[in-house]
Amino acid sequence: MRLLQEHSLVTVDDTGCAGMHAVTQLVVRRLTPKAQRPVLVAALAAVLAPKLLKFSNEKPATFFIGRRYACQVGAVVARALKLGVLPVARPGLAGGSGGGDAGQGRGGADGAVFVNIGNMCIQAGVFFQFVSVQPREALRMNEMALDSFIAGYGGDHANVAACYTNTGNMYNAQGECTEALAEHKKGLKINIRVLGCEHDRVAASYHNIGAVYFTQGDHENALVQFQKSLVINIRVLGCDSEKVAMSYNNIGTVYKQQGDYENALLQFQICVEITLWVSGCKNLIVADSYNNFGAVYKAQGRH
Repeated sequence: MRLLQEHSLVTVDDTGCAGMHAVTQLVVRRLTPKAQRPVLVAALAAVLAPKLLKFSNEKPATFFIGRRYACQVGAVVARALKLGVLPVARPGLAGGSGGGDAGQGRGGADGAVFVNIGNMCIQAGVFFQFVSVQPREALRMNEMALDSFIAGYGGDHANVAACYTNTGNMYNAQGECTEALAEHKKGLKINIRVLGCEHDRVAASYHNIGAVYFTQGDHENALVQFQKSLVINIRVLGCDSEKVAMSYNNIGTVYKQQGDYENALLQFQICVEITLWVSGCKNLIVADSYNNFGAVYKAQGRH
């Protein structure tokens, strides 16, 4: 009861009378002595995940809502670890193949517990990464989500690949390129196995790998990855897509860094034309491309 009250699933008034949400009542009624702990943790996770969606990084006042729920996530994760509910094996030891459909974890009720915890941790990680700017806490939440999804879905699942991608982006943002590259490559392999070679998520994986190479100053490998992303995006999305435009912009940026200004200008021009056609002139991609035009002209001495 104290645990339910702690996470706002039970309210107690001044007279000592307790009130319980109907969903919580259904969960508690089904508890058995054997299943009580994991089901309770799953219930907490299922409630907290949507609550974390109530904050917005564009509305500073909602920060306090997100912080409160994110702190509750930390408490649930700690309790799940203590009770042995959350898997603690690292992903490399988890194994498994063939993912189920999203929301249908393998292993029945146990799989659902893992999936609920994973979704909760993902939402908390987003808050820590983009709102409260606590990268280490965000990374911890994402690692918990990864372990949970592997336990719930198996090793080959789009949500598992997404966790590797998130981890790679977090490492790259902190300048830890070697770790970032390893995580993105894991995500790429799973995406190819699960989704096939021609899918926009596969294209995104190539883009992320290229971004890490670019951060490292390895422009040749960055160019190769961006070009792979471009080819897939064109096949999957067609030529008139913002993702295709962004691929051209990325390739142009690499050419600019290499000093190949003619090719850089060509890529930026294609990017602008696609973006203007798809989204109009009020677009950040267009603005970025015009800035790149200016940088190239300046490097060429064409003031």
